[in-house]
Amino acid sequence: MPSELWSEAADLARVHGAYPVARGLRISFEGLKRRLAESTEDSQAIAARPRAFVEMSGAELLGGPVVPGTVLELCDASGTRLLIHLARVMEVDVASLVGAAFRQRRA
Repeated sequence: MPSELWSEAADLARVHGAYPVARGLRISFEGLKRRLAESTEDSQAIAARPRAFVEMSGAELLGGPVVPGTVLELCDASGTRLLIHLARVMEVDVASLVGAAFRQRRA
């Protein structure tokens, strides 16, 4: 089987488990476990690298105007999202705003 397919099978096995994937795809369970172990070693080497989060807005990707300032995005356990765009010189009591927004939703 080509290495690309083994790689895809290993990705599935990380999510669903090696045995169900091997059985469902009718491939060697031992071969899948070996490939999974090899890919895990590679993943651990990649995970050891420092990470950084970079967010780009649709405007940046499409070449539109970018509004300077701060963007604050919050999400509660139920999935309710609050997105606040602050201009550079704007001062807002964010704690009160967040408290009021999420408190009113629960009432």
